[in-house]
Amino acid sequence: MFRGEECPNYSSGQNTIPFNSMVNIRHLLFLLLFIAGFASQANAQDHLLKHYTISEGLPSSTVYRMIQDKDGYIWLATDVGVTRFDGKKFENFTLADGLSDNEIMALKVDLKGRLWFMGFNGTVSYWYNNRIYNETSDTLLKNIKTHAAFVDFFEDMDHRLWFTAQGKSVIIKENVLEKPSLDEVPPSSIIINGKTGPLILSKTFPYLHNYKSGIATTLPQRYHLKSSNGYWIFNDGSILFAAREGIILQSDTTQKLIIPFNEKLQNSVQLDIEISTDSLLWVTTAYGLYCYSYPPSGSAPVIYLKNKIPSNVLADKEGNIWIGTLDDGLYMIPVWGRKVKVLNQFNGLPDNQCYAVHKAGNGTLFIGLNKGRVITIPSIDLGKMQEVEINAVNRLHHIVSSGNEVWFGSDVRMTHYNLKTGTAHNIYFKSPDSVLHPLGAVKDITVGKDKVYIVSGFSMYECRLSDAVKDKQGNVSHRFAHSILQSDIRMFSVFCDAKNELWYGTNGGLRSKKDNAIFDHSTEHLLLSKRINSIGQAADSVLIFATHGYGLLFYKDGHLIKQLTERSGLCNDICRKVFVHRNKIYVATTTGVSVISYLNEMVLNISNMNMGNFLPFNDINDVFVDDNEICVATMKGLAIISQKAFQKVRPVVSNLLIKEILANGISIEVATNVNLSPQQNSLKFNFTGIYYQAPDEVNYRYRLQESQAWKYTKNTSLEFPFLTPGEYNFELQARVQNGSWTPIKSFAFIIDLPFWKQWWFMLLIAFITCAGVYQFVKNRIRMIRKQQEERIRIDKQITDLEQQALQTMMNPHFIFNVMNSIQHFINANDKKAANLYLSNFAKLIRMNLTISYKRLIPLEEEIDYLMLYLSFEKLRFGDNLTYELIVDPAIDVGETPVAVMMIQPFLENAIWHGILPMNAKGHLTLEIKKEHEDLLKIIITDNGVGINSRYLHTNLYNQLNESHGLSMTFQRLRLLGKFSTHELYIRFKHHYPTSHNKGTIVELVMPITH
Repeated sequence: MFRGEECPNYSSGQNTIPFNSMVNIRHLLFLLLFIAGFASQANAQDHLLKHYTISEGLPSSTVYRMIQDKDGYIWLATDVGVTRFDGKKFENFTLADGLSDNEIMALKVDLKGRLWFMGFNGTVSYWYNNRIYNETSDTLLKNIKTHAAFVDFFEDMDHRLWFTAQGKSVIIKENVLEKPSLDEVPPSSIIINGKTGPLILSKTFPYLHNYKSGIATTLPQRYHLKSSNGYWIFNDGSILFAAREGIILQSDTTQKLIIPFNEKLQNSVQLDIEISTDSLLWVTTAYGLYCYSYPPSGSAPVIYLKNKIPSNVLADKEGNIWIGTLDDGLYMIPVWGRKVKVLNQFNGLPDNQCYAVHKAGNGTLFIGLNKGRVITIPSIDLGKMQEVEINAVNRLHHIVSSGNEVWFGSDVRMTHYNLKTGTAHNIYFKSPDSVLHPLGAVKDITVGKDKVYIVSGFSMYECRLSDAVKDKQGNVSHRFAHSILQSDIRMFSVFCDAKNELWYGTNGGLRSKKDNAIFDHSTEHLLLSKRINSIGQAADSVLIFATHGYGLLFYKDGHLIKQLTERSGLCNDICRKVFVHRNKIYVATTTGVSVISYLNEMVLNISNMNMGNFLPFNDINDVFVDDNEICVATMKGLAIISQKAFQKVRPVVSNLLIKEILANGISIEVATNVNLSPQQNSLKFNFTGIYYQAPDEVNYRYRLQESQAWKYTKNTSLEFPFLTPGEYNFELQARVQNGSWTPIKSFAFIIDLPFWKQWWFMLLIAFITCAGVYQFVKNRIRMIRKQQEERIRIDKQITDLEQQALQTMMNPHFIFNVMNSIQHFINANDKKAANLYLSNFAKLIRMNLTISYKRLIPLEEEIDYLMLYLSFEKLRFGDNLTYELIVDPAIDVGETPVAVMMIQPFLENAIWHGILPMNAKGHLTLEIKKEHEDLLKIIITDNGVGINSRYLHTNLYNQLNESHGLSMTFQRLRLLGKFSTHELYIRFKHHYPTSHNKGTIVELVMPITH
């Protein structure tokens, strides 16, 4: 029956104001303020009524209209712009943000989700997708103007948009504008859907008519519209509206008066209507906010804000009631606030500071106040409060009862009260000298079997219920307390358990008394050595200790079995009182009351009550609970909470929104699967969990990847700087206290790898690296080769120089030997031979000069030189020397280069050292073979005396040093061997090993040098 979210346009008429012209708006405002100033009834202040003013961030004390959008935000139309509220922050929008006017008179939402703002200057603008559109950004709005302010907006079943005004109205369908006359749509009308089309309700004649195809048809009606903002539309199209006579229910053209107004309300000019989720009808008037049951029961309405001017009322999705005023900002009545009775100075209590609360067996409620005052209430009726005179003097913070006996403990006195007789008297104890003293400074009281136990300072007393002193008339005049324990440590609490054993808490921890024995339990666990303020016992015999800073302790059979702290969900670790009722444990703390669902040593759930829900103040002194009510004594009054209401209310975050995402300080779209550049790796998330009853009680948990553990926070902003590249999915949930978590809100995004980490870039780098390495290696090899070639070139030059040096050294040696031969001929007087020898010698010298500066010569020239030399030596030896030359036919002697003068020393050595000492005919053979493509093998054979046997060793270098010619030849061969890939060698062996003249064979392997 009630308005649904799927039809936001069919909401209550809270977007209009009851003004007939722009001028009388100001006059009416002053009139309403005047009426409020002389209101006949004083406003009973209710601490559960939340008040938002400029101090809390509200931009103005004047609130015209309110609406809640699909995201849960509450929007306020004010005289300084439009404001969006999420429970914690007011965000104001003005002309600078795109509004068409700073004074917004009405708000409405259409089926497309556009939120329309209607300005006092006769213009409109709208909010859509986090942006405000006006006539500069939407040209259609240029034509939606009026000389008087628009007062309402309506979207009918044909999706026509009606902008009704104090003057001429505007209708839009498919971007086509129509401006009906004032007779067709009178000023300040409201539009509803009838069976035959739109129905127009107006404050002037005709009071009701339909408008179809540009034709207005008047319809009869009894009740006339009183206020253009005073209406509520149901989903079935029926409507509640305010007429002078009262609240009218109209279905199509049928009207019914359901709530009649008295004379005062009939004259009220400020009427708005709202129906809340708990079936209450709210009406704003010039005399406050009236709350009726709906359907109407005939009972008197509850009146809120009697001395204020409520301009608008709104029931949000949580069930809270919001009241805008024209002079005092914004008020909110929490959904649970209507189920809580708060007793304070404004409704009967003499003092706000409540220190103790207790309900006796007969249902009488006792409230302990300051200055020893006690208030009794036989039933929850403010008119029946009574004060009991007990002369307690100071703060009264302990109350217990047994039957008709009630015991009060204050800072300075212990008092007994009899419910039946209504008399009160003090408790006395006898000192050792039998002098009576009043018992004072009570720290705690507990009721045992026929006894009451009291702790005061360092002493414990018992007071027998049957022990009383009566006066002459038979009335109890006073009672006695007997000291049963004197301690050396201060006591703070006492409790008599189900077995009638006494447990007491001290400044040094837990103690117990059984019969006459005292037991110290502080050594059983470190936490049991701490101060204990209060003790209770659960149905499973577990003792519960309220500590002064260490939370709640659970103890059984000598063992500490559990500890609950703030981290577990308690309001505070400083626990003042503990009260056990059935399967719940109630803990009074300095910041609220924790309600613990407990069963068989298991904590099932923890919920908290504080100023955000149910309580007028967080500083709690005492709590008492029965099957019907939870009574909480606070420093700002007593809260009485219905058990049914408490069990029914479940704090739930109505909506969780990711409001904004900033990447490196720049806002990005809140979408999914967003790709971000490597530079957009510092993200900030701004979000809110909407829970208007207690926005500070909303907790959040989040993670960036599903594999991560949840992290918890109360902040509404999270920053993640310098995220590494990869895939992320930001997940967020919210809840109130230990309630259920909201569905996950997520934002999936990918931070791309920087280009230097992309596969193609890495492949490119690998290619460039390989190419660079290849080029480097290639250049290095080229350089090494060049260096090697240069080194080889230099080595060759050095070798050539060395060979030339050696070759040059051989010339004097050769000439020396020739000169010896010439001398021989001269000494023998053989002039002819000497002359011939000289002639041949000259020829040989000439040839030697020709080749001495050459490193290489053709083999043919070398052979010619050797043959000339052999013919020269034959002149000396005559017939005693014969020789022959054998050349391998495979050798092209003209094209085969050889080193100069490598063979001649061996021929000379064979003649001079082999044949000459023999004194007989000698024969010499020179054989030249091709050993390899690049090698020549020279074989020199003689039949002389043979070579010394020491030259037959493989290593001839040291031995050949004695022969200059052979030594230099050997060195030259070693130099040539540096540039040859083959083995070069000189070998000597005997030709006839067994003969006297052994002869010699010399094998020389030398390179064919190119």
